[in-house]
Amino acid sequence: MLIDPKFYVKVNLCLNFVQNRRGLLNGVLIALKNKILSEGLKALLQGEKDVEIWESNEPPQWGEYEVLVTDWVTLKENHASFPLSLKVLLLDTGLHSSEVFEALWGYGVKGILPPYMDIKLFLKAITKVREGEVWLDQTYLKVLLDGHRREARSLFGLLGLSKREKEVAVLVAQGLSNKEVAKRLSVTERTVKVHLNHIFKKLNIKSRMELLLLLGKKE
Repeated sequence: MLIDPKFYVKVNLCLNFVQNRRGLLNGVLIALKNKILSEGLKALLQGEKDVEIWESNEPPQWGEYEVLVTDWVTLKENHASFPLSLKVLLLDTGLHSSEVFEALWGYGVKGILPPYMDIKLFLKAITKVREGEVWLDQTYLKVLLDGHRREARSLFGLLGLSKREKEVAVLVAQGLSNKEVAKRLSVTERTVKVHLNHIFKKLNIKSRMELLLLLGKKE
């Protein structure tokens, strides 16, 4: 399906444009239905190197890009033509709770960007997604966790976790940092990391976000 006329911001960010952003490379496309949002991002990214504005009636060659930042409408209209290698970040332009679930599990997006995010976090989100991580802030974590916490302990029991591993898993799935988990359980951060390693191995996952998503899927 052809995309309606809209602005595309092709963001080609080189390794050396910001010394501390080693993971941010070329191949990032911003495709939004809303022209005002596109123009806003254009203005915010003016200070960055290699930012090109592209207005077209035709869909881009999705396979030329590594990361796509897009909105809900564009995602739904064009998802079928996305290559498996494309990592999608969804810009929240008014998502309902059900759409957050559908975006993460149905469309496999790698993160959701809130409308109040500043440009530094915007670029950081792109970096993290490029590195294989998932980007969600507390707002979307809460959406995912609501309604699941009461069943969490029985779920992890079925998956073969020890009592302490269950406690760590539940707290991590609630969005707590290792330091916060350690304080809550009166243990060291090193102990929390050890428990997390055991949890990841038993559940065959590699990240905290996968732990959260596993909890949601099992429910």
